[in-house]
Amino acid sequence: IFKEIASATNALRTMQGFPFYDKPMRITYSKTDSDVIAKMKGTFKERPKKPRLPKPVVSEEKR
Repeated sequence: IFKEIASATNALRTMQGFPFYDKPMRITYSKTDSDVIAKMKGTFKERPKKPRLPKPVVSEEKR
């Protein structure tokens, strides 16, 4: 997360194509502001949390 677009652009250009686990990184700008940036701008709106599904119980026999 960068405060200034110039810093984000510099990081994007520097790291674009950088090998990460033997594959080139593909980096793009975010389409929306992150929660941190939205809080700084004063435009943050709390979103409802998604309910988590319960983890399946694994019996001792399946282990």
